[in-house]
Amino acid sequence: PISGNTTVRIYGKYKQTSVVYGRFGTTAAVVCSYASDYVECISPASPGATTGNVTITIAVEDPAVNDFLFYNGTTSFTYYSLPNITRIEPPLGPAEGGTNVNITGTNIRYFGDQIKVQFGSTIVNAIYIGNSTVSCLSPNTFTSTFST
Repeated sequence: PISGNTTVRIYGKYKQTSVVYGRFGTTAAVVCSYASDYVECISPASPGATTGNVTITIAVEDPAVNDFLFYNGTTSFTYYSLPNITRIEPPLGPAEGGTNVNITGTNIRYFGDQIKVQFGSTIVNAIYIGNSTVSCLSPNTFTSTFST
């Protein structure tokens, strides 16, 4: 999201050094950890809260040349605005669950099979059906306990 704070792992071959930093576009990122085959960064907030793609650049200190080596990513990172729900249809259903629920709003986009919807504390899978709408089945909300 444009607010940042997303953990991003960038794979590659990196030298183990004491100084590593990352950039998302022109904005510095916090590097949490690194290994010989990846660097993990926390994305910064998008400058000006703008959406879109930025290139990730990783810089690692190379003591052999007393300078930094820069690694530019071959893929980009996409900043997006968080979804804003404008309609839930139907707005209610039985506690047993199983109701097909369509959720429409702004900034709802296709993210493959990573779309989730939360009902209270229960998270269910959802599918993008187009037109800024996702669909899911409501979960069973019964939590009965029987004792004898």
